[in-house]
Amino acid sequence: CRAQYTVKVPRDVAVTAEYGNSDVRLSNLGGVALHLEGRDGTVRGEGISATSVSVVSRNGDTDLDLTSVPDRVDVRSQDGHVRLGLPASAYAVRTAAKKGDVTVDVVDDGTSSHSVNVRTRNGDIHISEGDTPRGA
Repeated sequence: CRAQYTVKVPRDVAVTAEYGNSDVRLSNLGGVALHLEGRDGTVRGEGISATSVSVVSRNGDTDLDLTSVPDRVDVRSQDGHVRLGLPASAYAVRTAAKKGDVTVDVVDDGTSSHSVNVRTRNGDIHISEGDTPRGA
């Protein structure tokens, strides 16, 4: 059984979504808050301009490109790679990867009001400025 949904939402609204065994694709999504929580599946987002972004995933990669500087990004994954493309700015970055490599290519300033917290148990973390080609 397979289902595919397309949901259009107005800008500047909070979006919360829960998913099971499926992939989630987001594009050109703005608003005050974006919260995704799920079990198995890849999350891909481009053109995201929310002030607060939260992703909690059990199994699956998270791949997000943000177009505006967020106040807060929080990504937690048990098993999966995390890639974030962020606009040029300084961020207070905290990362943890038990089994994986961590690459941070943004200005990391612990005093910044823009926080980025990324944790994964099994997977790599890559945080960079702008669009980084997938697989990089």
